[in-house]
Parts: sequence; C-alpha cells; structure tokens
Amino acid sequence: SPSREPCFLLLVLLLAPILSECKTVRYSTYEEQEAGTVIGNLAADLQLEAAGGGQSGFRLMPECNGSVPVTVRVSVRERDGELTVASRIDREQLCGQQEPCLLLLDVVSFSRDRFLLIHVEIQVLDINDHWPEFPQAEIELEISESSAPGTRLPLPAALDADTGSHSVRGYELSVNGHLELELPPGAGPGAGDQPLPLLLLVKPLDRESQAELKLQLRARDGGDPPRSGDARLTVRVLDDNDNAPAFESGSLELELPEDTAPGSVLLQLEARDPDQGVNGELRYTFSPRLEAAARRLFRLEPRSGRLSLHAPLDHEARDRFELEVEARDMGARPRASSCRVTVRVLDVNDNAPEIRVSALWPGGAGAGTADQAAAAAAAAASGLASITEAAEPGSFVALVSVWDRDSGANGRLSVSLLGPRQLELRPAYGINHHMIVTAERLDRERNTDYNVTLVAEDQGPEPRRTVRPFTVTVTDVNDNAPAFPRSVYRLSLAENNPPGAQLGTVRARDPDLGVNGRLTYRLLQQREPGPGREPEPGPGLQPPAVAVEPHSGSLFALRPLDREELPELELLLQATDGGSPPLSGSTTVRLVITDRNDNAPLITHPPAPGPGPGPAPAPAPPGNRSASAKMALPGGAPRGYLAARVRAQDPDEGPNGRLSYRIVSGDPPGLFTIRSDTGEVYLGRPLPPSAPPGAGPGAEPGALRLVVAVSDGGLPSLSSTVTLSFTVGPEPPPPPPPAAPAASPGPGQRSWDTSFTVIAVLAAGCVALLLAIVG
Repeated sequence: SPSREPCFLLLVLLLAPILSECKTVRYSTYEEQEAGTVIGNLAADLQLEAAGGGQSGFRLMPECNGSVPVTVRVSVRERDGELTVASRIDREQLCGQQEPCLLLLDVVSFSRDRFLLIHVEIQVLDINDHWPEFPQAEIELEISESSAPGTRLPLPAALDADTGSHSVRGYELSVNGHLELELPPGAGPGAGDQPLPLLLLVKPLDRESQAELKLQLRARDGGDPPRSGDARLTVRVLDDNDNAPAFESGSLELELPEDTAPGSVLLQLEARDPDQGVNGELRYTFSPRLEAAARRLFRLEPRSGRLSLHAPLDHEARDRFELEVEARDMGARPRASSCRVTVRVLDVNDNAPEIRVSALWPGGAGAGTADQAAAAAAAAASGLASITEAAEPGSFVALVSVWDRDSGANGRLSVSLLGPRQLELRPAYGINHHMIVTAERLDRERNTDYNVTLVAEDQGPEPRRTVRPFTVTVTDVNDNAPAFPRSVYRLSLAENNPPGAQLGTVRARDPDLGVNGRLTYRLLQQREPGPGREPEPGPGLQPPAVAVEPHSGSLFALRPLDREELPELELLLQATDGGSPPLSGSTTVRLVITDRNDNAPLITHPPAPGPGPGPAPAPAPPGNRSASAKMALPGGAPRGYLAARVRAQDPDEGPNGRLSYRIVSGDPPGLFTIRSDTGEVYLGRPLPPSAPPGAGPGAEPGALRLVVAVSDGGLPSLSSTVTLSFTVGPEPPPPPPPAAPAASPGPGQRSWDTSFTVIAVLAAGCVALLLAIVG
C-alpha cells in the first residue's frame, strides 16, 4: 500500500561549506506513515563530522507548520540528526488543497566551536485515503418540458480532500433516454481545477408521460484503485415557461482594493426575461454551491440584483472569489440562468512586516526534542538568544525569518541589523530568511550581553517598518585561570596558639561563571625557607602545621607552634576552579610566628655542680628557675675585685629576651655589687683575711653567700636565680726577706717587698678562682 512505500531523498546543497554556511536539504515522505519511520539522516546525507574531535550533535529549532508544531510530527535524533516520523501526519489536515505540502524545520548542527544551520524541507506526499463526496446526498433539479435538446443544467461538483491524481477525475450518470453527462473543463468554487459536471438534455421531455427522472450520479478519483462517491439525482419536469432569463454576459470580472469599505455597491447585475407577468419577474440569488466564506463577505439584493460588500476584505487571506449568481423568474415553472462574477482583491500596504527569531538556547534544553524546541521558542519569544564565548567567528546564533502578508512591492522586504560590531546579519536561504552570526570572537568576561535591533521594512509607496529588539547572551567557558591579587601574602600568629587558630583568609579571583568560577583551595607545600633561597618542592613538614578550608581559603593552625622551634613558615597555596578541564593558580603565604614571653632566663655561667649521690632534684617550674655554684676568693682581695661573672640566655626575642641582673641577697650584706647589664660581680669593699663575722651559723669558716637574680623584660617578667657560695682562702704568705739589708725607702716611696706581696696575693686569688671555676 502507499503507506508502506519507502520515502525517498532529494538532497540539494545550496551553499559552499563555510563556518557560517546554511545548507538546505529536501526530503519527501508519504502521509499516514507509522511513527518511527525514517525520513533521512542529516549526518550521513550531508557528510558532517565532529569539529575538532569534540562532541557534536543536532538540535531542532522552534518552527511551526500550521497550528501544530513540527516537533509533534517529526523528531530529530540529537546524536546523528536522523529524521523520523514522530506522530501521524495527515496531509489534508496539514495543508488542505495546497500543493506542494511542506513541513519546514531548521536544525542546528553544533560542536564546541562550530554551529551550522540546516534548513530542512519535507514534502508530504498524498495517498488516496479520501472518497469523493457531493455536497448533498440528494440532488434535485427542475427542467421545463419545453426545453430543447442541448439544454444544460449545472450539477454540484463532488469534493475530494486528496490532491493531484487522487482528486476527482470524472463523473458517471446512470443510463436513461433523455439526459447525459457532459464534462466541460472549468474551475468552480471549491473544485480546484477539476471538471464541473453538466446535465445535457439529448431528447425532448414530456411531463405527461414522465414527471420526474430518478438517476444516480457517481464521482470517481484518479487513485489506483479509484475511489468513488454517489448521490441520488432527481430531475423534475416542469410545465412550459418558454423563456428563461438571460444576462448580457455569462461572466464578469471585478477588481477591488482590499480596503474597500463594507457597504459599498460593487455591481448592478441585470438579466432580462421577455415573458410577461410572474414569468418575467426575476429574483437574483447566489448559487446554492457558493461557499460560506463568500456568502459572509458579499450581499445580493434579490429584487434589484445589486451586489455589495458586506464585510472587510483581506487580500492576504484570499485574493480571488468566484460568485455564481442565478436569475430566476417567478413563473409556475420557474426558469433560471446564471452569471459568474470573478472578484479580484487588490493588495494595499496594510500590513507591517513581521519578524520571527528562532534561537538556540542550550541552557533550556530539556530531555526531549519537544522540550528543547519549547525552551528555545520561549527564549526567542522573550527576545533572547545565547552563544558560547568559545564560538569561532562566523558561528550561527539565531535564524531571522521575515514576511509581509502584502504582495508585490508591499510585501518585498529589506532587513538590517543594528548593534555592536561583534554580530552581523547574513543570508540563510530564500529571500526572507537570514541568520545572525558572530563577526569576531566574543569574551563573556568583557561583555555578557549584546543588544541588537532587527529592522524590517517593505518597499510599498508608504513603507511600513517593524523594529524588534533582541538580546544575545554569551555563555561561559572555562577560559580564565584563578588568580591571586598578590604573589606573596604575609600573615602572623602568636606562638603557643590553640589548635584550630585562625590565621587569615586568602582568596583568588576567577571571572568565569558557575562551576567554572567555583574555586577550591589546597596547600601544595609547607616549608621553613632557608636564608636567601626559595623553598624547593617536596612533601613539606611532617606533620603539617597549617591547613586550609577548601571552599573559603581560610588558613588555620593544626597544632600549637613554637617560635623558638619554627620562627617562619612558607606555604604554597593553590586555587583550582571547577571547569572541565580545571584551571589553577597559586601564591606564596609567609607565616611569621611572633614571640610570647614563655621562656625564663637560663643560667649558663657559672656552671652548676655535677649531681651528687642521692635522687636528682625536681625541675624548677617555668619562670622560677634557680641554680647554685661554689667559687673561691682570695683572702684580703681589694675593693672592686672581680669576684664572679654570671651569664644567662633567654630564647625569647625583643624585650622578652633582654636580661638584667640584680643582687637579691648577700651574706654579709653590702660586700658585693653587680653590673645589671653584664652580670659581673665585684667586691664592694676589701675582703678580710678570713670569713667575716657576719657569716651565718653553720657556715664553714671563710664562706660567703650571694643570691643573684636574672630577669627578662617581658610582661609579666620571668626570672631565674643563682646562689653563689664563695670560699675565702688564706692570705698569700709574705715574700722571703732579702739577703742584704736595703736602704729604707724614702717618703712617698713603696718598698719592693710590699709590691711583691700584693702581686702574690692577687696571683693566688686568681689561681683559686680558676680552680673553683674548673672544679
């Protein structure tokens, strides 16, 4: 059957392959095909391949044919552009008597950086699925018995919704002795180019012998096999009324501008009948075959034959009417004649151009083809289109279709695009289809939207213009790597921090949108930089001291930090976006650990004596350290004698590590003095040859005791003490007497023996002190 015949392909490539080319493809398929029937494959027929190895596809743009969207009838497979029948296609419902019957759709073939517009025309071919039908199943005609052979009576034409060879192609009349069927060529209203049947009288009638004839009229189409429809025809034979009305002309033509005002008189029709009385009194009526649309527009006065306009005309809706007017006398056996009035409706420039923009909108694509088309149609209706910023110059953005319902110069249009230089208008196909393409590369970060204006103007005597604003939105691709405002950030943190202490927040910037601009942070390395060099890539410190919150860039300490162990930490922070593929950027964060006064001074000199027998003493609490040492002094040491040097260290810095020395207590009091900056202990007065009387009870003979405190400059201050125990040794013996007496020294002169004594005493004291220090 015709429904099983395979659809055939007629492929026409109209333009050379360029980036902004538009290709037109024509297919055909029979109506009433089953859903899923393949019409064609765009990828195979056009030999399209993916551009640059990226993903490609086909997407149907919003387009309507009649009142039902094309996507309801035809679907496009996104993977390879295979066109299939989506639902039943009824050619008669879709196009009526129009030939050819076309389904028009526009498909965009796209890849990452290339967009190609494909205009598809699918001709729906007719199958013989309708029967011819007469307007009435019962047809009644009247003819006078005095009618001479050769008299013709018009018959109503049968109608067949099919077209071409499947429409009405002939009529048949049942056999009788008086009437035959004549098929002269003609074009009656609603009958297209099909022949109008006439009833031809071939033998005189006699009403007395036969008052009426019962016949069967059959119409058949040109299908294979043909289909037919019947009507019952009754011809009544009337008594003699020997003159029929006659028009001066059997056909008239009338031209009317479509803006003719309703109520205007168009024509005065007049027929003449030489009969007298009621046999010559005429009434004018439209033929019963006149279609309802013409009856609504025109009025005919029955008595005067005046033809007038009843409703406004519209050239764009219909530009021609065939009015069949009958004049019938009022005799007992009325006779009638007809006149055909052809009304041509002339165009005036009463319609402004119309603009339709069909845009591809990837962001609104749904799961199915119909959803995609609906989303794109909604975007275009609201004046929106989109294009990726990765598109190359010449990439398709939107299809612009313009039309004017007027004809001639009134419907001849010129189209222009007003707006930024990044977009331009190029021809697509035909004379009224254009496409907006990119003229140069786009940068969404520089300009997210382009506002353009489409202007369509006709060429009528008084041109009419339509202006349509339109916005093209540039969609984002991941073409910007995250960037930090500075190459090096400096942060500080006081030592002895609690775990989780906030260090600061370091954020990068990425002008891309959505996931392309959504950043995550991570630390690549954590190192203590060496002097004068950058850190080398490596695993960093173990365990890590710092972590970063991946979404905010906030840095925090994982553990307490000690400035004395780690004064500075260098971090390499990386920000990565969520694009595909992802892009990243990095910066250096230098963390300086600031000092707290958390270390008391440590006595380094004099050294503490070695541990003796018994348990080791418990360590002193931080900030309250004490030490002790034993030293020797020579008896009789003079005032200002350097008795000892106290040295201490404090790993803190600044005021926290600046030390001062002071005497806490001494026994006996006032015997010693100390320099606060150096810790040097001097005798405040001469030392007696033996232990002073103020030595404490139980002190060994000649023992002196001194407590020295060392304090830092922190707030609060921390200090340590050292207890010095001095053992006074014997006064050095006087030197032996000389062998010969010497002259007594004179006044003001020192004897040689006294000087030797002083020197010997000082030497003995130094030796004792050295032994004490070493021991």
